[in-house]
Amino acid sequence: MEKAVVSKTRRTWPLADKIRIVEASFAPGASVSVIARANDVNANKVFLWKRQFRIGVLRPATAESSLL
Repeated sequence: MEKAVVSKTRRTWPLADKIRIVEASFAPGASVSVIARANDVNANKVFLWKRQFRIGVLRPATAESSLL
């Protein structure tokens, strides 16, 4: 009996897309689940990105930080 080979791939999100999705979720009356579905991403991932954004992990690189 042969085992089926299943390849799993992770989707990677560009930083600009993550920030765009997170910023949309901060709008008054915005629903994370609706935004997540519209962008084909799991709502839990959006909540993770929001947490990262708040603590400063998910920020675009500035000219100063790229020189360090």
